[in-house]
Amino acid sequence: MPVAISLSESLHASKNNENPLVTAPQENQSGANTKIDLPNKEKNKITNTNQDMLMHEQLDLSNFKGEQTFKLFCPLNHFPNNDNPHEVLNKVRAHFANKDTFKGCSIDTICKISIIVLTFTSDVDKSALDGTNIGSLKVTFHDFNEENTCTIIQQELSKIFNRSIRFVDIPTSSIEVFIDIVQNQYGKIHSYKEIIRQKRNNNQQRGPN
Repeated sequence: MPVAISLSESLHASKNNENPLVTAPQENQSGANTKIDLPNKEKNKITNTNQDMLMHEQLDLSNFKGEQTFKLFCPLNHFPNNDNPHEVLNKVRAHFANKDTFKGCSIDTICKISIIVLTFTSDVDKSALDGTNIGSLKVTFHDFNEENTCTIIQQELSKIFNRSIRFVDIPTSSIEVFIDIVQNQYGKIHSYKEIIRQKRNNNQQRGPN
């Protein structure tokens, strides 16, 4: 059955100390070998062994509330220079600085997808921007509701899923070479995972006499 996902990491729930933009390497018992990401080479190591199942997850936005304010959102990776979130936030704030009903912007995370959230006190101003391309920012914001959020987050998860690969029983020293070969032939890899299967010894293979 699909795994239900809530907004437990979002702005609409209690805060925790985890940085939504950083994924720390994790130990696991699956035989998957984990390493630190290589952002300078635009290669991301998947450290969550269940991440390849994200495509089958469903979002649960039943706790979504916005009685006093009205929100829009856009995935962070849609912005130019999205590798510098603070610069993105500053550009967004500067763009809306003269609009009285604009109350700020922030970074939120849903299913490990970072998004920029705009907050307004006017539903009219929010609705005027919904689905409209903002030329100076080169992005389109969408109403932060259940339908839009589910659709757009699933689209982003699809992109990750389709641009991710696994290396099975490949020596660690050869991974970089294989990544370059794959990227040269098929384009940029979003993320990768190394899987080293545990080998059985000869006695286990032969069995009892």
